[in-house]
Amino acid sequence: MTKFLTGATLVAISLAGLSTAFAQSATEAERRTPPMMQPFDELDADGDGSITREEMQARRVQQVEALDENGDGKISAGELARADIARATERAERRAQAMIERLDADGDGLLSAAELATPPAGPDLRRLDTDGDGAISRTEADAARKFMRERHQATPDHRQAH
Repeated sequence: MTKFLTGATLVAISLAGLSTAFAQSATEAERRTPPMMQPFDELDADGDGSITREEMQARRVQQVEALDENGDGKISAGELARADIARATERAERRAQAMIERLDADGDGLLSAAELATPPAGPDLRRLDTDGDGAISRTEADAARKFMRERHQATPDHRQAH
């Protein structure tokens, strides 16, 4: 019985370690995204219209196994780093594409220096100039940044908000 408990304890510790490693490798937004915010069909593995604890656990195991590039049952620092780099690259590519879509005035799919230098159609600086003096003070800029941070944090899935 002692050997079984010791083995079960080691398995539990190993799984907890993998779970911690996966959580540390996830981006900030992914860590804040609760399982129920993931696409329903991805969690409902058997397609019966409901998600069980077992299905959620199986999804978690799949995510952890995806980190193990060489299949040795262990997640190295390099594997974690490559997963983070892949997610960051995907995010950067989405943001770059969105930027091109917003700023590409001539529709060629590229940004010229002139297109990049043109102010975006975002917030009018007059809206930021709350005291009406024709300039943006540090206080006004800080207030605008704070507003944008709070608005960004209130969006459950930042990737879909952009």
